Formats: sequence, C-alpha cells, structure tokens
Amino acid sequence: MLAYPTIAVIQAETWGVSVASLLPLTFPGFILYGLGSIPMGLWVDRMGGWLPMVLGMLGMGAGAMVCSMATVDSLWILTLGLGIIGLSASAYHPAGMSLITRTVKRSAWALGINGSFGSAAIALAPITAELLCEQWGWQQTFVLLAIPALFLGIACAFFPISHTHELRDPPPPMPTAADIRSLFTPPFVLLCVAMALGGLVYRGNTLMFPTLFDHRVSWMSHGVATSIAYGMGALMNVAGGYLAERFSFERVYLTLHLCGFPFLVATAWLTETPLLVVAAVYAACAIGMQPAENSLVAQLTPPSRRGIAFGIKFSMVFGVGALAVPLVSALLSSKGLTAVQLSLSGSVAILVGVVTWLCIRLSRTNTPPPGAVAKRSIVSTSARSDTGLDK
Repeated sequence: MLAYPTIAVIQAETWGVSVASLLPLTFPGFILYGLGSIPMGLWVDRMGGWLPMVLGMLGMGAGAMVCSMATVDSLWILTLGLGIIGLSASAYHPAGMSLITRTVKRSAWALGINGSFGSAAIALAPITAELLCEQWGWQQTFVLLAIPALFLGIACAFFPISHTHELRDPPPPMPTAADIRSLFTPPFVLLCVAMALGGLVYRGNTLMFPTLFDHRVSWMSHGVATSIAYGMGALMNVAGGYLAERFSFERVYLTLHLCGFPFLVATAWLTETPLLVVAAVYAACAIGMQPAENSLVAQLTPPSRRGIAFGIKFSMVFGVGALAVPLVSALLSSKGLTAVQLSLSGSVAILVGVVTWLCIRLSRTNTPPPGAVAKRSIVSTSARSDTGLDK
C-alpha cells in the first residue's frame, strides 16, 4: 500500500508527468481499503480471522501483479491493481486486531508489538521500493513485492487457526443492524470522529512525505528519508503499547497527538536535516498512539462484536483517509507543499479538540479505569460482560 507513493515519484520522472497527476490513481485502492473493513469485520465476527487473512494476502499479491502490467497509455490497469490491493488488504485489520484483543492476555502490549512490525513495514516500504526500482525498474518492483504476499498466503493456508481457539466460544450470530447501532455510544462516536481525522492526516502524510523530501532534502534520496522518518514509528509503537498498559488509554492517545502537532506544523517550512528530524518525531507520535487507539476500540465495544468494531474503525481511518488523495493532489497543484502541510496540521488541531472532549466524556462515566482493564487484559472470556468491560 505504501510502496506506490515512492514508485509514483519514479514513474513521474520516467513518463515525464507530474506526481500530482499520478496520486489520484491511488484513490480507489485507498477507499476500498477503508470501506472494505466493515464487511470484512462482519465476516470475521461470524467465521473467524484465518480465511480472511489468507485470502487477503493472496489478493494483495495478485493486485501487485496486475499493477506490473500497466503502461503510461493504460493507467486504468494500475488503478485496477491498486484497487485489488486495497480491497484485499482491508481484511487484515479487522482479522488481526480482533485476534489479538480476543485471545492475548496482555492485549495493549501485544497491540504495540504487532504495531511495531506494521510500522517497520511502513518504514521499509519507501526505501525498498526506491532500491528495487533503481535496480530492476518499477514494473519488476511490483512483481517482487507480489512474491512474498503470495508465498505467505499459500504458506498460511496450511496452518489454519481454529475458530474455537480464536473465539473461545461458538461463533456469535451475524450482527443485525440494531447490534451495529448499539456500538455507537457517545464515546465511541467521538472516537470514530477522531480516528477519521487521524486517517485523513495519516494518508495525507504518507502521500506527501516522499514528495516533500524529494523537493527539500538534497543530501539524501526521498525513499531513504521517508524510511528514516517512519522508522521512528516502529520503535514508538512498542513504547506506545507500554504506556497504554500503565496509563489510561485516552490520556496516552491525547498526549501523543498533542506532542506530534507542533512537529507536523514545522514540516511546512523546514528543509534538509531539520525537516527530517521534525518529520521523524511527528511520525513517532502519530504511529505510537496506535496501541492506545486500538485498545480504546476494544474497551468501548463488546468482545463478540470486535470484528465489526475494528471494521468500523478502519473504515474511518482508511475510508475517510482516502479523501486525502484528491484533496492533497488538488492543493499540491494549486498552492504547493507548504499549504498541504499546514492544512494537515489544521486537521490535527481539530483532532486534539475531539480527543479532549472524549477524555471529558469518559471521565464522567462509570467506566472502570482503562488502565485497570488493560492490566487484566481486554481478551474475551466467560467472566466478561457483553459490554467488553469487567462485570
């Protein structure tokens, strides 16, 4: 998913077009990545996470193979391939997050470890894509990225996860519309708004960082610079899981967003090494908050509906986040890099206000302290009530 913004820079140079004209090709893939999370979440709640994970990996590999066949005269093939990748990748988060919060005792810590691997991939994607493109060209790069996805899909097909082990109980009936509506308590709605804003900023920065570094960092390639910036996230994700175990989820969530805000603002004007440093600190805060965010989703929803809850979460993060593609492309073409970064910073300012409101709402409820829930785990057991919290 995150290799293409780097590949697009190289494609633009090869084809003699602007990066802004290629970024809109990612929109169908990103929107499917987000909106596909809801049906995938329903599937996970009913059938478990193993099959969606396997088919998702196989689909991503197939989509990358389709992308490799595109040319400057057949950009629709590239759009189709990226769309297949996005739809297939939408299976991962509902299945993976549901598996962790249902079966791992130290859920917040486990989410941090899981997130560190995802963050490592975010960090490796730009530099890997750039090095592969330089060595073999962008078309072969898509083929080389497809191979491990297809291999893992086939390998994991021989190691099925038992549904009884995964869910600890018989699979619940398919949730009704009333079941889904019941998830939308005031705190969960506020969290959804915050996650939607966060997704918009996240997607905007994953699109812009390669271009930003390409224009403003002269002593390092854009792929390496982007990887360094996001590399901080891999370390901070583990730290974020550690913090979420020891403090309330919402406080960790708010604190990291607050800490990252001024550094994102600074990316609008800085260049060279200072730009790389502030971008890395921002990325660390933006990615480090993920264990607290995922733990909040689990805390505010019933264990039997974790799949659809995480499906809703990632439809907010990646579905709404996909709107950053046309917005960033239009703003980049008309106003330039500084305007894009300031607009993304403004979204973070609104996000901080929403999370502050969420903290106030949670402090006024009778909800047990989130930190206490985290220490005893948010895994589903027979001793839990249907609210996802201790009786």
